[in-house]
Amino acid sequence: MVDLVTRIGRAEAAHEMLAEMRKQIASYERLSDEASEAGVLDTCTRNLRLWHQWLSSGGEPEPTALDELRASVRARADAGVPLEDLLHAYRLAGRLGWQILRRNAAPDEQDVLLDAAELL
Repeated sequence: MVDLVTRIGRAEAAHEMLAEMRKQIASYERLSDEASEAGVLDTCTRNLRLWHQWLSSGGEPEPTALDELRASVRARADAGVPLEDLLHAYRLAGRLGWQILRRNAAPDEQDVLLDAAELL
């Protein structure tokens, strides 16, 4: 699993996630401020890093590792993003993460994906 996750560029995956969020979630489509867009990209990249660590180690992240996630959610809420949109964004990012993993997995890595799904 480590090889598969390492092959996937986090920056490219984060941009793919942001583009899809902008298509599907109205409040993300309206991100006009470069700082807001950069903040969402940074959050996607950090969450992908956290996901990578989780999948690589086989264990849950330390509780403090989720502090950045909480801060990001607070920042979006403070910026007026509705809770419904925040939840949609995280569900969407999870699905996109799995799609990216499946798309990049070699045939002999498919079983590893099933094992990883049990972790999450």
